[in-house]
Amino acid sequence: MQFLEEFKVLLLNNSNKPLGVVDISVGSKDGVMVDMRVIFSIALKASACKIILAHNHPSGKLTPSDLDRDITRKAKEAGKVLDI
Repeated sequence: MQFLEEFKVLLLNNSNKPLGVVDISVGSKDGVMVDMRVIFSIALKASACKIILAHNHPSGKLTPSDLDRDITRKAKEAGKVLDI
């Protein structure tokens, strides 16, 4: 069981083949900081065409929080602008 919340990004090419997994941030048991600038600068440097965002909930709750939904919305908007 993990006791700290972690945020990772899987970078994919245009054929959905993994280019790598990046550890973006490790937080506390209650949350983790996510910076879209960091995520997309890494994706651009890796020439990723697609990304998958992932994080755990140490509490074991599977329901996305409002903050989870907000991060996802921001990532979708940024991805549209950058064609990722």
